[in-house]
Amino acid sequence: MGTAIGAFVAGRYDDAIDACNISIEMNPNFPTPYRQRASALALLGRLEVARRDVASLLELAPSTNLRNTRHRVPIGGEGMDRFIEGLRAAGLPE
Repeated sequence: MGTAIGAFVAGRYDDAIDACNISIEMNPNFPTPYRQRASALALLGRLEVARRDVASLLELAPSTNLRNTRHRVPIGGEGMDRFIEGLRAAGLPE
């Protein structure tokens, strides 16, 4: 997931999505890659797919929201702002 975060912060959303895909293939019950992929997909305008990832995320971790994401994800500054922007667009609750 570190690769996905690094790619996301660098604005390489396709690379972040690829890293998340690998993580999901390895462990489809781990919620983190769904959250990261949803944000990257939303920022690329792929909202329908991003919303499906948010649904999967909330199924695996129902208490996930934008507020606790700010505290759990190790991204700072403008990168976090973009991350939250993507998740908000994908439908993650406040």
